[in-house]
This record gives sequence, C-alpha cells and structure tokens, in this order.
Amino acid sequence: MKNKLIVFLCLLTGTVFSQENTKSKVKVYGFLSSQAFFDSRQTVAAREGLIYLFPKTENLDINGDDIYASPNLNHLSMASRFGLKINDYSFKNISVSANIEADFAGTLEDNVNQLRLRQAWVQLKWTKLSLKVGQFWHPLFNVKHHPKTLSLNAGAPFNPFGRYNQVALQYDLGKTNLIFSTYMQRDYASKGPKDISSFESKKSSEFQRNAGIPGLNFKLIQKISNHYLGFSIDYKTIQPRLAISYSSPIGILKQKTNTKFSSLTLMGFTNLNFNKWEVRASAIWGGNLNDMVMIGGYYEKLDNSKSDIIKFDYEASKQLSFWTDISSKWESNFQVGLYAGYLNHLGYSEEDQGTFYGTGKNIQSIYRISPRVFYKKNNFKVGPEIDFTSMTYGLNNKNLSTPGKTFNETKTISNVRFLIAGFYFF
Repeated sequence: MKNKLIVFLCLLTGTVFSQENTKSKVKVYGFLSSQAFFDSRQTVAAREGLIYLFPKTENLDINGDDIYASPNLNHLSMASRFGLKINDYSFKNISVSANIEADFAGTLEDNVNQLRLRQAWVQLKWTKLSLKVGQFWHPLFNVKHHPKTLSLNAGAPFNPFGRYNQVALQYDLGKTNLIFSTYMQRDYASKGPKDISSFESKKSSEFQRNAGIPGLNFKLIQKISNHYLGFSIDYKTIQPRLAISYSSPIGILKQKTNTKFSSLTLMGFTNLNFNKWEVRASAIWGGNLNDMVMIGGYYEKLDNSKSDIIKFDYEASKQLSFWTDISSKWESNFQVGLYAGYLNHLGYSEEDQGTFYGTGKNIQSIYRISPRVFYKKNNFKVGPEIDFTSMTYGLNNKNLSTPGKTFNETKTISNVRFLIAGFYFF
C-alpha cells in the first residue's frame, strides 16, 4: 500500500508539472580554481591566507626583531566550486528559479578543504515583484557591482563580504529597483562574550539569535543609460549576553539581562559602463561590521548608574571606507584592472571603553592598491595580481574621542602580496 501511494504521488506531481511547466532549464556550473600567493610579512587572513585582510602588527622579540617580518607562501585550490541552477520553471503566472552552490573552503579554519554550503535559495517572480528566500549574499554585497579582483576576498576589508539566510522582496519599476531584506547570521557572525562569566571573545550567530530581531536592509538601485547608482541602509541588532555572572560576599551570583545593541550602516555605490572601461565604486559608513569580514566591533562597559542592578552599555566602533575598481572591456583576450581601497576608524564618544569584541581594535586606517592583468580564452582564465596594503595602527590602545584620530601614537606597516590565479569555468 505504501509503495502504491508513493507511485501515485509521483504520477500526480509529474502531471501537475507537465501542465504548468512551459520551459525548464537545469544547469550545472562552477569552476576549478588554483591560487598561489606570496606575502612579504605575516598577515591577518582567513582560510589559510586565501581571504587576505591586512598585515599583522609589529611583534618584537627580546632583541627588538619583528617576529612577523617574515614572508609566507601558500598554494590552495579549496575555492573550487560547483552549483546547480534551475531557471524558467513557470507555475501559473509565477516564474520560479532556484540555486544551490558549494565549495571546499570549509566554515572555519579547523575544517578547510571540506564541503561548505555557499548558496541555497528559491525565487518566485511575478511581472514586477519577486520574492527570494534562502541563503545568499548579504544585501550590502552587491553581486553585480562588487570589486573584480582575482583575489577571492572580493575587496575585503573595504567592502562587505558574506552570505546570510534571508527573505528579500524586490519591486521592479523599470529603471528603478527597490529591495527590502531581512537576514540572519550563520557562517558570517558577530563576535561577543564566550560565556556569561567571561570577557573572552568568540564568533557566533547566537548573539543575533538571542536578540530575536533579524537584520533589516533597504536598497535602491537606479539605472541611468548604461550606468547604475545605488543606496542601501542596514540595521542590525544583537544581544551579547543572556546573563551576567559576578562575585559577591555570599558567592558567585548570576543575573539575567536583556540588553540589546543596534548598529546602523549606510552605503552608496555606482557602476559606470563605458565602451572600453568599467568603473565600480562604493562608500560605506557603519558600526560593528566585523561579521562581514571588515574591521570593527563594539565595546562593552559596565554601567554603574544603578547600584542594585548590574548592567552593561555598548558602543559600536565606527568606520568609513571607500573603494573603486577599474577594469578594461577590450576586444582582446588580455584584460587589465586596478582596485584601490581606503578605510578609517572614526573613534568613540569616550576614552575609557571597557572590553572590545571585534576585529582590528587598534587599527587607525588601511589603504590598498592592487593592479591585475589576466588572459582569458574560452573557459580558461589565468593572471597575476599585486596587492600593496599599508596599515596604520595604535601603539598604546588608548581610544580618543576625536573623530578620525583614535590613538595618541601610531605606527605604519605594510605588506606586498604577489598572487597568481588560474580558473577553468564549466
């Protein structure tokens, strides 16, 4: 009986599909990637150096020699990926598409070279309205307007980077697109306290989950001739602690807390298309951006205003970043490009900030210049890229309230990365 029921359901499903499906295309896609890179000094990076951010700060030994002034070499292929796209399946007046994609970069440093889910989403599209649900790129990462670097960091830490579980509603007005999204963290998550009695840091999506509020994003994209202009506003809420543990004359006590902490991010971006050149650019102002592979985070400070209640206050570290990417569109197999980025830490409202959770606490500013050239023939693409990144950081970790100047004393240090990347697309 059970087998007959299964056969009946399969036949019924097939009948419905045959009636509604005017055309359906399933496509397997992906690429094989291999990247070799050499750094002139030790770096802060993810996935064994594949996602490069900035050079490590100076670390002197007993003789005054910088421990991190040592080169680093690696060769990796774990960014190779594959995916499945289902397009143009129609159901009544709805066009349905779906995508699932994976690579071998893992989700943490401990499981690199293991299978990782990148994207998994379904999109329903009407004439002017579309609804997309699943895991895909964060709304602040503009899929059609991001840097075109050979490096797989895609412009980080100057440009947001990460894939989140989302619900995105888009309204198409012809040359204007309006997109509203809600999102939840997963692989790319905020940092916070390790546990209720600790001031050590960990990365986890639990801080957003405990807040009970999804991230909110609104984006507007305007097409002008062959060019695009866009604006996005993002609002994120986390709850770093569920409770506080502290010592008292009668022993260790715990106290529940529901203090939440929100941060705002604004972005403007453009994509200019000319006959032989394409120019992409973006400006981002925001706080607590470390979950998107950028610098920043927040400070947790004890609030002593009420003696009978132990409470923490939170303040985001804010930054301003700019980047531009220029690439050729020549009728040639050889193409060239240049990426440049700059970010600046904007300081805090007070000097005494408490405990920091995030990335790059002592960073004042970073800039990067990265030219590239590559050869592309059919499905094959190969080329070198040079990345010069210079970082200014504070020596005393004393935060000042003066915008744009976060430390009394600073030092500048640089790294040069030589990269050669090869891709075979299918």
